[in-house]
Amino acid sequence: MRVRSARQYKDSLKHFTEQKRRIKEYSDQLIQQTGLSRDAVENTLAPLHFYLDEIEQEITIYEKAIDRNIKGSIKLNELGKYLVGIRIQKRLSQRELARRIGVHESQISREERNDYSGLTINKAQKVLKALESEMVCVINDTLEI
Repeated sequence: MRVRSARQYKDSLKHFTEQKRRIKEYSDQLIQQTGLSRDAVENTLAPLHFYLDEIEQEITIYEKAIDRNIKGSIKLNELGKYLVGIRIQKRLSQRELARRIGVHESQISREERNDYSGLTINKAQKVLKALESEMVCVINDTLEI
């Protein structure tokens, strides 16, 4: 579930709340009917919790974008979601971003739909420049010699 607009945000929030409630009810029901421990049930339902975490992350990024609060450190595999968030934060349409980069709007739509999967550093720099933003890379090395 991708959150790219106010309508999608509203739908995602409703979906998230409903699914969270349903999973809680189902979890309680499993404990009562099967006698399994809460930990065993939670392990069984882990994929559903992962799904909820993904939705919650999308909602949070959208909320930060709307509040103009997309700053701080992120993991490299989250960069695509944050690029979308920055575009939303800057109140740019996909069409305008595409124009600034020099590509067709459908390419931006496809890239965002896939969270910029396979994003290269070169492409990230182009998108960030078009968004009038920059990225600073910090590598935390835990190697001990």
